[in-house]
Order: sequence, then structure tokens, then C-alpha cells
Amino acid sequence: MAGTEKNIQILNPDDEQSMKALIKSTENIYIDTSFTNILRRFIISNIDTYTFYYINKENKNKNIREIKINKNETKTNINNDMLAHRISLLTVDVYVLEILILYIHYKSTTSISDELATSISVDIENFVINQEELYKEELKFYIEKNYDDEKQNSDYIDVTEKDIKNKIFEEELKNYDASKNFWNALFNIKNINNINELNKKYNKKIYKSQSELEEVFIQQFVSNLDLFKPFVYEYKEDDQDRKTLHYNIITKIKYEQGVHTTMYLMKNSVAGDNYTDNNIRYSAVAACRSTFVIDYYEVLKLFKESYEINHDESEKLKELFYSDEKHPAGIKDNDELKQIDITKYKDINPEIFNKFKYFCIEEAERYYFGVNEQSERKHLLEYDTVDFYSPKTILIKGLEAINNKTTNNYHNIEIFRMIKDSLDPNKTFITNFYNINESSKLDNALDILIYNGNHGLGYLMQTYLKYIDEHKEKSDKITYIGYKIIHPLENKLLLTIQCKEDDNDNDIKKILSNIFDKTYDYLIKLVDKLIKDLK
Repeated sequence: MAGTEKNIQILNPDDEQSMKALIKSTENIYIDTSFTNILRRFIISNIDTYTFYYINKENKNKNIREIKINKNETKTNINNDMLAHRISLLTVDVYVLEILILYIHYKSTTSISDELATSISVDIENFVINQEELYKEELKFYIEKNYDDEKQNSDYIDVTEKDIKNKIFEEELKNYDASKNFWNALFNIKNINNINELNKKYNKKIYKSQSELEEVFIQQFVSNLDLFKPFVYEYKEDDQDRKTLHYNIITKIKYEQGVHTTMYLMKNSVAGDNYTDNNIRYSAVAACRSTFVIDYYEVLKLFKESYEINHDESEKLKELFYSDEKHPAGIKDNDELKQIDITKYKDINPEIFNKFKYFCIEEAERYYFGVNEQSERKHLLEYDTVDFYSPKTILIKGLEAINNKTTNNYHNIEIFRMIKDSLDPNKTFITNFYNINESSKLDNALDILIYNGNHGLGYLMQTYLKYIDEHKEKSDKITYIGYKIIHPLENKLLLTIQCKEDDNDNDIKKILSNIFDKTYDYLIKLVDKLIKDLK
């Protein structure tokens, strides 16, 4: 797994909302479509986020602090169960939440101690919040809103996330003098000195000095006490930027109605834990896709077979796609192709150019990168963030989730190690995560039934077990490997592996234990290399 060339490259590092990552194989490091596919799945479903937890009859759990609605004081036009569910769907500003946790640490100390310095100097993007932290009384949130003024003009008033309060916001942070040491420590120890970076985060204004920036930063938490992200729409009028804030409506209340609730946050992800069974969770990303990068040279060869174009026109098209400084060869995607303005390229026949662009987008998609050999393909991973983690942080967290070694995440790379131990005759290994039996259909084969398995995991196992057997072990002992989801309504993955019989070693469990072990080590190193490339 040696080599200095990067296997993953961020193509738009300055974009705060979107990610375009180019993933490719290098010497000794093989990245298959199955790997980019499971990374895409984990980015969507396994990034921890923070929500107020909604509990219904199906997922009742005594260890969870659910949304509590004061039934005596709450009266709206929707029932309380729907009200709690709407609160659970709100997005949480991770960055501000982390500041609150650090503030609680500060309040528990009498001075700027070494412990405080350690907690503050940690990278905010990777700051880890434990569930116990979220259950502290300081992080209890509440809504107390009534429509008790009959003189208002409207029949209804809105209850939005802006009405969710917290005692730290409402009382302590308003007293700036009492908190001044904390803010000074936060800036001095964490070395928040990138004015341009924070200007982007706060209204994109340019501040002249660090002290001025600190004051603005503090005011974001002292004056604008909103934990939850509003939808912000920007428009221009008379050459001046103006912003209008639109908040999510939880419910509406009429005169003499009100909403009174208390709740704690839960650290959760869409999948991979016991808390989220039978309940929809909030994901940190919007639509996420991975595709092969187009090799325009290969597409051009196909295009020339379909249309009559001369050498000069062909060279001009190649130059357009290979010489653009903003887009290295083969990086453009279909969305970017659609936006190319042909009027900027006077020496290219518009008719020929438009035919070529159409051919790339509509007719040649099956020729992404134009090769059958997986190791030579380049993959483009794209997604938009809807959380308050940066796109790069989400990508790193997705990779870390693939390599998470907790027992709740047996549906990731860890399952290779677990199955390896199960097949080892020298080890005693008991698990409820899967069953291993002799195949009823194939000779010298095993059926591995994995509970809560999915296509992403099956595709990864099928691809990399065979790859390690053929290319790393060079043994070709696996004669057949395939997977299927045995029923569309059940999350049960059946992986079947057959090995050729060998006079020297016909113990299939021993053979597969070795292959699973080598595959596990290979994937661990692959993930570690990608994370290293990003940091």
C-alpha cells in the first residue's frame, strides 16, 4: 500500500456546501466501484447528527430522553404526537452546539486550566460530543409560547425553531463580562485567526482586525441566540445585498392556544444503531452520487465513428477538454458540459461542438472512462451538505464510519475480521450478526447469511474478496462468489463462496479465513490512506 500519489482529491476545496471528490486507483492501491458505492452509502446514512428524539409506540426505549409535551398547557390544531415528530425533524447547528459543550466545560472550572485548554484547542470540526454531554441539564431545551394577546392582527401566529430556548442562551451568554475569559481562551488557545474563513461563515463581511472579528463572533452567540439554521434567501435590490430569514414552522396557534415542551438532543445517525429502528433519522447530506469520470478521448473516438469530423475539428475538441486550466483532463461532469458557452470558442464549429456535447451527455454515458479494467477508472463522488459540518469533514466521517470498530457497526469493514475469526478453527466466536453454513446448492461452498446486510456491503465483499484472492494472494482458490438480498422486505444478505478442491488443502473454512483476513487488512489500509490524503 505504499506510494505518495493521492488516491482522493477534492476538486472544489473552497465550496462550503458541495463536495466534488475525485477517487482513483494508484500503484498497489485498487479502488473499485464497489468501494465508492459503499462510501456513498455511508456518507448518506452513517454520519452522526443531532436531533430531538421522537418516540412512538414502536420504538419506545427507557434509556432515551424523549420530547416531553406539557399536555395541560399545550393546545394547537395538531395532535401532540405530530407536534413532537415535527420538532424531531429540525436540523441542528453542529458548530454552535460544540461551542455550548465547550462553554459547559468552562463553567465547571474556576480558571483557564490545562483541562480547559485541551478541550478548547481541539479542532471544532472533529470535536466529539458524547451522549452524556447532551443529557446535562444545561442542554435542556424548551418551548414556552402562548397566543395571549387578542389585539394581534392575525388569526394565527407561527411557532418556529426560533422559539426553542435554552438557559445558557437565555441567561449566561447574555452576560458577556462573566463569560469574557471563556471567549478569550477560545480565540487564543484555538488560534482562531483566519479572518477570511470566519467572514465567510458570518454574513461574508470584511473585518479589519482580529479584535473586531472577535466582537462580531461573540455577538453571534450573545445577541442572535438561534441554535437552529433558518432558510436564508438572498436577493439584490438597488445594488445592496439583503437577507430575509425564513424559519421552519413547527405549528400555528390561535388566540388562547400555546405550546409548552422540553427536550434533549440525541446524537444519532440514519443507520447502524439501535435507537433508529422504526424511525426516520436526519441525514447530514442531500443527494449523493458517484459516477465514473468521462475520458473524452475515448468518447471522441466513438463520436468520430458516428459523425464525419476532420482532424482539425477533432484536435480542437480535444484541446477544449484537455487544456482548460479550471478542469483537468476528464474531470468535467454532465452538468458542467451543459453550461459550456460555445461562443467563447470561435475556432470550433458550433454544430460539431453541440453534437459532441450531446453525444457525451446522452449517448456515451456507458463509456464513462471508456475502459473495462476497474483499476484504471476514475470515480467522481458528489454531494451537497445540509448540516453544519463542512463537506470535507463529512467525507472524512464517512470514511471513518467504514472503519468503525464498534460492535454496532458490523455491517462495515469489521465484518471481514469477524467472519475471519468465525472461520478460524482455533477460535471460539459466537455472534448474532450472521450465520455460516455449508451451501445447499454448491459443492465445497459456504453460505454466509448476514442480518441487516445490504447491496453495498454485498457488492464490496464480492469484489474485494475475489480481488485479494486473484491479485494479492495469486491463488485463484475462489471459483465462485456472489450475493443476493434474499427477500425485498427483509434486510438479509446471503453471500455464497465456492472454492476449488485442493489435494493439499481442502479445508474451505481455513482457506476463506485467510482470504477474509487479508481482505480486512487491505481495506483498513485503503481507508487509512484516503483519510491521510484528506488531512
